[in-house]
Amino acid sequence: MPDSTASRSRRLVAAFAVLTALIVAVAATGIWAVNTVNGDANHRYLGVLIPLRKSARDLTLQMVNEETGVRGYLITTSPTSLQPYEAAQPLRRADLKQLQAVVPDDPEIRPLVARAAREVAALDRYFAAEVALAGRGPQGVAAARSRVEAGKTRFDVFRATSSAILNDADAYTVRAKRSQDRDARYATAVIVVLTAGSVLLAAVLAVRTARRNRRLIADIESARDREHDIASVLQASLLPAQLPAVPGLELGSSFVAAGAGVEMGGDFYDVFEAGGRWYLVVGDVCGKGPSAARLTALCRNAVRTSVLSDRAPALPTVLRELNRVILHADRDPLQYCTIAIAAVRSNGGEAAEVEIASAGHPPVLLRRAGGELEAIERLGTPAGIDPDAEFTSAGRTLAAGDMIVLYTDGVTEARRAREAFGESRLADAVRAGGGPGAVVGRIQEEVTRFAGGSVGDDVAVLAAQVSGRGSA
Repeated sequence: MPDSTASRSRRLVAAFAVLTALIVAVAATGIWAVNTVNGDANHRYLGVLIPLRKSARDLTLQMVNEETGVRGYLITTSPTSLQPYEAAQPLRRADLKQLQAVVPDDPEIRPLVARAAREVAALDRYFAAEVALAGRGPQGVAAARSRVEAGKTRFDVFRATSSAILNDADAYTVRAKRSQDRDARYATAVIVVLTAGSVLLAAVLAVRTARRNRRLIADIESARDREHDIASVLQASLLPAQLPAVPGLELGSSFVAAGAGVEMGGDFYDVFEAGGRWYLVVGDVCGKGPSAARLTALCRNAVRTSVLSDRAPALPTVLRELNRVILHADRDPLQYCTIAIAAVRSNGGEAAEVEIASAGHPPVLLRRAGGELEAIERLGTPAGIDPDAEFTSAGRTLAAGDMIVLYTDGVTEARRAREAFGESRLADAVRAGGGPGAVVGRIQEEVTRFAGGSVGDDVAVLAAQVSGRGSA
């Protein structure tokens, strides 16, 4: 008996030890599985998604800078205008390398990044060829301009690929979460088979992990919403809350921002009075995001300060001062501003005098009361590129019913597949008649409809018509 009792005791102790070891092993397995799933999820969000989105956006910005640099050079033929293009090249190579380094082994994203790399290489050869062609003289410049206009779709293809990478990056988080949930279910099934106690422990850990990941996703979405709200408020602060009442003039304006989140553009407009003249201003700062918004505010305030500090200065003086302010600002050296300014002074009653000047901006349109249309073009170097840039202005006499229209290139460059809205459609919209409110509303409506309901760039339009009532 004693031997039998001792034998049973030894077997019981052994069984208890095995059971204890099994429970410990299962618990350790559960902890390992849950921590592995959680670690993989955090890596996908913090180590892949965020760097991937940043690299794709930075690459797109540098390609925009290369394109605008080449366009500025073809407009001005000044070697200084090539600085944004030349400065963007090493940054673009670094951004592409970073994008390729962080891309996950995902069957949907990896081919997009490879395609973007090929399109960047093709665009690089394309830009270099146009710059070389323009260097051959006036005929080469004309040919290069024509080829750049005809080749806009090359850049649209790259932008579409870049947008697809950003969209698939968001979709990647959904796929990653599904994979995480699937792995968690497999781990839980194994634990359930082994022991109920370990299942309970694993379930507790799984719930905590799920809650943590839900909080992480909620924090990311909340941050994105806050960024969108901040962007909306900041964008609104760069525009007049409402147009002022101007004796002798009727005004109309329209603004539609492109993008979402922090994708603020640099388009702005302003209307103010100084020295007996009313100043109508429309500008466009290169780039998007908070840095562009900061430079936009600087440009808007610099124009006002220049005008208000020197009673009724000539507009070329205002543009030279704006150029100086941007060049000395704490900014990205690739950023610059195109701008058009019209200064209107009433002659009393039925007429007004207007002075018009611009820096690399689309032409100001003048519609006479009889319907005749004139494009007043004062192309110069965009402000913020050349410290020795010179600017000129043009004067016109406006009669009752005459209207001037200022706008940003988001109007003429709005695209539908391979086709741009263009200057011809804009001219038709202005000729169609009506007051400033009707004209800007028609332009905005036709551009949005042409672009399929969503514009790819900011669209700003400002119009003023001589009413013949009172003195400006």
